[in-house]
Amino acid sequence: MSAKRDKNFQEKRLMVYFREYCDYTGIHGFKYIGENRTLIERIWWTVWLLLSMIFCGMMVFQIFNRYINCPVLITFSMKETRLQQIPFPAVTICPRAKISLTYFNVTSAYAKMVAKNYTEEEAKMVGFASSICEFAYINNTANCTDEGFYQFLNESRPYIFQYCSYLDKEPECEEMLTPILTEEGVCYSFNILDKNDMFRDNVEFSLPDFHSTSPRKHWEVESGYTSSEIDTYPRRALRVGQKNALYVILKTRKSDIEYECPADESGYRVILHFPSVFPDVTENHFTLPLRQSVTGVITPHMIKTSEVVKRFDPKTRDCYFQSERPLKFFKVYSQANCLLECKANYTLRSCGCVGFHMPRDTFFAVYNDYSVIEDEGKSSNFSKCDCRPMCTDISYRLELSQNPIMYTPGMSVKLKDREEFDKMHYSILILYFKTNHIETRERNELYSLSDVIANFGGLLGLFTGFSILSATEIVYFLSLRIWGNIKLFGHWSGPIQK
Repeated sequence: MSAKRDKNFQEKRLMVYFREYCDYTGIHGFKYIGENRTLIERIWWTVWLLLSMIFCGMMVFQIFNRYINCPVLITFSMKETRLQQIPFPAVTICPRAKISLTYFNVTSAYAKMVAKNYTEEEAKMVGFASSICEFAYINNTANCTDEGFYQFLNESRPYIFQYCSYLDKEPECEEMLTPILTEEGVCYSFNILDKNDMFRDNVEFSLPDFHSTSPRKHWEVESGYTSSEIDTYPRRALRVGQKNALYVILKTRKSDIEYECPADESGYRVILHFPSVFPDVTENHFTLPLRQSVTGVITPHMIKTSEVVKRFDPKTRDCYFQSERPLKFFKVYSQANCLLECKANYTLRSCGCVGFHMPRDTFFAVYNDYSVIEDEGKSSNFSKCDCRPMCTDISYRLELSQNPIMYTPGMSVKLKDREEFDKMHYSILILYFKTNHIETRERNELYSLSDVIANFGGLLGLFTGFSILSATEIVYFLSLRIWGNIKLFGHWSGPIQK
């Protein structure tokens, strides 16, 4: 009986101690539960207290879920970027008349191949041409790793330049546009990074004179221009408007036009891209037709990433800084460069060779890293390449318009005389910026730690009246007050009334 009496006594003291806590706590509803009132009243307040805690817990969970899984928010930047802070886009031009008929008549040789009336030399040349032309080549025995293939690409390309100017200066076109090798064959790029600034030292170049331009000067991919000097590379546009445009007149000899190699397309393919990006002309281009003048008004869009976001995992923020994702072939990371490297590694692993335009080292080494698709049994899936966007990136959008080219006496300075005009198909490309300020977006934290604490505290205060001091009260009643009661009254629950 004594043990039962002690147990009842302890339960009563625990209830007294709990009511004492309810009288003092700042949490809403507890004082009504602790009052010596009817059972229905206590149940009423208990139910509402539980409902408040449940709704509060659900909302707190949503905030923490966003903070953990979606911590980055892309918003418009508070400050616009000035035009002088970004480079003029790299412009890559690929002629559809890829082979000069004065060097080699592809149409005639291909007809002989179909008729099976060809020489060994013609078969070899058509095999070379089939790598950049769109006709279906039968019985291809040509070896594109042969030095003769690259000699063929270099010597067979037609001369397409008539006139070039940029920022109202008129240098030689060969100084402005450097030849590069793409999937389209030989193309020409303006304002692209030099091969020594774009590729690593292990990359092999079959045509050493290609992709050679001015070295990078006063410019970084993420921080932009590091000097206010005008003499920088990549070049930048200091002003807007057509007077400060890139102006290029291209020519195609009528005698060089044939329809077997480019299929049903003529003129030029043009792509605008970031200077550190190797262009993929087949994926994203617009057409510059023959005997047409095309004007492109450029509207750049820039995205930045704040330093506080750098602490998040790249998968969470969905972008890479330059120091986070080294590539084997490229010095500069970009999503396009990463995908091209991944494609080259996958092609080498699957076929034992790579395309003539793809980056490769001297020994055709396969790199078993994250830029290679590991599953050889499946088709190419570039989501496995882990090629995310750059954290600092610029895209260039275009508004295009075009008009036919008509010969006028005032054009004789640029297009020579009327007789020369009639022998050629001319194409004019004009590109310039539209505005002095650039729409800039920025990746920022959706919630900082202080925002999470503020939201958490606000919800607890709204639903329950809970605060830091409320938590301190709970700790106090479970620890220090018990110790004080023992010291003062000799019992953990406080003074005992007989």
